[in-house]
Amino acid sequence: MQRGNDLLRKPGWTESLPLPVIGGRSPVSRIEPLLTHVTRKVATGNSDLFVTRCWSAGDWAHIERQEFGPKANLAGFASSRFDNLHLAPEICDPLVKLAYAKERLTGGEELELSFALLVLMHETSHIWDGGFSAATDSGERSAECWGMQQIRPAARALGASKDYAAELADRFWTEIYPHDQERYRSPECRDGGKLDARPTSHVWP
Repeated sequence: MQRGNDLLRKPGWTESLPLPVIGGRSPVSRIEPLLTHVTRKVATGNSDLFVTRCWSAGDWAHIERQEFGPKANLAGFASSRFDNLHLAPEICDPLVKLAYAKERLTGGEELELSFALLVLMHETSHIWDGGFSAATDSGERSAECWGMQQIRPAARALGASKDYAAELADRFWTEIYPHDQERYRSPECRDGGKLDARPTSHVWP
């Protein structure tokens, strides 16, 4: 029996640690209710999947060191076994500013928000993608492309105007995606390509 128990999957430190549910800006690790709602809404329309966890700076450093090694430098990651999304504090911060303070970030901060939206939806796709990862490209390329195409609806769900959401998506496409590591980029990630999540529309990304 003990040997059998030892073979059972056990949650890691990040999954087993209970966190409070706190909306808005907070320096502590927490489950973020609005970000959780948005990932569910954008990905599935309505689902009990996904819990989005925003981690404090100290806890995030511990997670990186203990679970990914001393050289890890992560923006976020998904745990498909437990349907959890985990986000670094620098990813949660601009999302929270948009969602709760209704701040219209500009310049470099706007680009950081664009990237944060991509991370949120990229990691969401690792848990749920509606079969999108069945495309010919690797999982990371599919996740990056799908996530980029969800920047608009995710931004809108967090309170951005239609024009601002489009601007955020366009900035990622033109200023960040071309400089992504090769394992995240695909020539099929384009309007009409195999990784186009909306093939009947010419709105891109």
